[in-house]
Amino acid sequence: MRIIEILGYAGMLFWLVTIVRALVDDALSAWPVLLVGIALGGAHMVIAVGAARRRRIVYAAMWFVLIGDSLLTVFVDVRAIALVLFTIFLLLLTRPAAAREWFAGSV
Repeated sequence: MRIIEILGYAGMLFWLVTIVRALVDDALSAWPVLLVGIALGGAHMVIAVGAARRRRIVYAAMWFVLIGDSLLTVFVDVRAIALVLFTIFLLLLTRPAAAREWFAGSV
């Protein structure tokens, strides 16, 4: 399930760029973006590294990201729905039997 690993790294890159943009635009008020970015970017790192190592923690990290992105959609910007859909796609990638076997280490 290399695609899950790659998409995890893409999520990390997204949050890194978002944090840098917030710091460049207005460093004094960027702390909320920094906190959210560290939390959700860190979860994406768990997804990427966990997928590479076939760790089941990936599922928990995906659910954490889904909840976090959903809260962003409701309380910050409705355009964050794209992040929610991205995370749903990640969760769907874990559903086929081959993916479950891969994470179990039997492939």
